[in-house]
Amino acid sequence: MYAVSKCYPGRTQFLNQQMSGITGNSFIEVYRRNDDLKRNVVSIREKRNSVKEILIYNNNAQNASFLYFNGDFDPIKVREMAQNNEFESLGNNVISEFAPNINPEN
Repeated sequence: MYAVSKCYPGRTQFLNQQMSGITGNSFIEVYRRNDDLKRNVVSIREKRNSVKEILIYNNNAQNASFLYFNGDFDPIKVREMAQNNEFESLGNNVISEFAPNINPEN
């Protein structure tokens, strides 16, 4: 599942608050980068020895995206990808593929 939205300062702040509310106590944040209103967050939900859900939030103050993955993921690989900033690239690629009129790099 993915969602993409155009942003302006009020909406950016609202979306940042929504991400914090969604992840709250039920997700573990494995990556975060904040630059002014720009924000990149990767949060996961684990069950036993695997990651069951991944939530990727990218907001560059012009566009925002939420990407949600549900499955059975290797926790070591997920943390490696977060550490190497691969989720931001993955998010940008998905947005470019499914929403070609939006430039996620701006």
